[in-house]
Amino acid sequence: MFYAAWNSVIPNRRRGIPRPLALRLPPREIGRVRVAYNFYVYMLTNRWKNVLYTDVTNDLLRRGCEHRNKVHDGFTKMYNCGRLVYFEWYQDIRQAIERETQIKKWSRAKKDALVASMNPEWRDLSEEWNVPEAEDCSTRI
Repeated sequence: MFYAAWNSVIPNRRRGIPRPLALRLPPREIGRVRVAYNFYVYMLTNRWKNVLYTDVTNDLLRRGCEHRNKVHDGFTKMYNCGRLVYFEWYQDIRQAIERETQIKKWSRAKKDALVASMNPEWRDLSEEWNVPEAEDCSTRI
């Protein structure tokens, strides 16, 4: 069961007995209000297109900025992966993580075909976006 907050309760109208706020409702639904989330599975490559990096994020613009400006040490910094060549949008993080895991298990040929289906020229999809400078990556509006 999902509880929206540890001590959030609303009164039961019949008996006046408190009950948990979001009892038996999915995590994204509280009462009749539905909250929309954005999650992205994305693939990056370097300028030689010999490396593919797959990951999931909730802010594609910020994450792209971090990769381009090599903010974090790791795979993308080591292999100069900064070109966004593929992405998919999801509202549920579980589906996004499941898809990321599925793609990571694929062969290189299958990943290449997936990228080519959306982006046949393998151009950087984030080129026309307004990507902030390195110091603005985490504080952008």
